[in-house]
Amino acid sequence: MLEFRIEAAPDVVGDLAARVMARWPGIEVRAEEGIFSFRLPLGERLDEDLAAFEEALKAVEKARGIQDIDIQSRNLAGPDSGPNLLKVGRFVIRGPECPPTTVDEGGIELDIEAGESFGTGAHPTTALALIGLDEYFHPGPGEPSRLGARVLDAGAGSGILSLAAARLGAGFIKAIDPSASAVAAARQNAQRCGVMVDVAQMGADQVDGEYDLVLANLAPSVLLRVCRRLASTVAPDGTMIVSGYPDSMTPQVVKALTRAGLTAVKSYSRSGWGGLRLAKTPELRFVSVEEFTGKPQRKGVLAEEPEAPREG
Repeated sequence: MLEFRIEAAPDVVGDLAARVMARWPGIEVRAEEGIFSFRLPLGERLDEDLAAFEEALKAVEKARGIQDIDIQSRNLAGPDSGPNLLKVGRFVIRGPECPPTTVDEGGIELDIEAGESFGTGAHPTTALALIGLDEYFHPGPGEPSRLGARVLDAGAGSGILSLAAARLGAGFIKAIDPSASAVAAARQNAQRCGVMVDVAQMGADQVDGEYDLVLANLAPSVLLRVCRRLASTVAPDGTMIVSGYPDSMTPQVVKALTRAGLTAVKSYSRSGWGGLRLAKTPELRFVSVEEFTGKPQRKGVLAEEPEAPREG
């Protein structure tokens, strides 16, 4: 079961509870003053259910004239019901009960025990982020090496993206998540894989610093709420990889991140879910003629130009 918990004003909680019960008749919900929680079953219709819940959130936000509602979620039976052995591109992801396996040459092995956190690699959004991450660390001809890149993993969950970044050659890696269980899982998985990751319990709206690569596999409502803050942490000429939203929301996500100062350079799609790779181009700065030429200037005249003869 996937459990959702929302803290908001009592009237918002009541509105959202009514919409959820109308969408899923008979669903068991818990609505107290300022807190609303309910559970959705894991299964083939989960993606459809998540999209319907996102629509309900948008409807409440529009009707109430409020910003994005903050949501906490956890999977009570393991995040994405991933198999014990999974291949995503070059990544070979092993669950806790998977026996030792042989990895092909060039393959990257990750040992993951997600617990209640998100990130076994089975969900399309995680797979898209992994694919984009692998491409980032294998730049094309003429592009600079990304080895030693500073990486931020926002909404880290099990830490799978942080572990993949470490395996690909990242330098300093910061993984953040507001969930205590996710933080514990990410730390445990980093230890299992023998990599160094700085894991901290905090929301994406609290992060600061500067990173060459920012990873954000987040729920759509969270991504849209924190995208400007995350974009501000991307270094000049840096990259941001986002996922976690349905394909239908790609234009909205591109618009929000463009307003935040990033430029979309590639889009990804898998099983109805979308992802983006974006770049931050250094801002244009106007310079004086003196700074540009390196020569002192007379007022209104270039230094190398002879002074005009005076009349009389």
